[in-house]
Amino acid sequence: MLHLPSLLTCEDFDALHHGYAAVQERQEGSSAQLNALLWLFLLRILKAQHAAAPTCSVSIKERAVIDKLFAYLDAHLSESVRVEDLCAELRVSQSYLYRCSRDVMNCSTNQIIVRYKMRHAQTLLKNPDLTISEVAAAVGYDPYYFSSQFKKHFLLSPSVYRKSLR
Repeated sequence: MLHLPSLLTCEDFDALHHGYAAVQERQEGSSAQLNALLWLFLLRILKAQHAAAPTCSVSIKERAVIDKLFAYLDAHLSESVRVEDLCAELRVSQSYLYRCSRDVMNCSTNQIIVRYKMRHAQTLLKNPDLTISEVAAAVGYDPYYFSSQFKKHFLLSPSVYRKSLR
């Protein structure tokens, strides 16, 4: 049995609340944002359910590699992270890292990197004192590339996302 509080943080519930309120107020892009959030949460729940299945074929070693990957991303959040750098740091081949990523997170290593950085950017955008360029730099992106990746990931530009939080 899955326990939702361990899957959805207070920030997640706040994002859902703001997204729903924005939809009620008919704010531009709010439906797309809420839809994207709901899909992200659904995927997180499905992944957790899959991970909790007793017949899961993911090894402890693969999980440990992914845990180290996230630790590396935490320590190098403001840098441009390449798969080659990760492999060197984790002392694994690219194919093994990809297999671990696929088996544990059900996506590629590059997708893990982008999703991780976008999730942190989403949190940073809640701080009105930070410019979008500063948020981009904080997650290791050029501002223009960051904006395109953020919009691709959340279906809203960073500035529209920030406005929807008000």
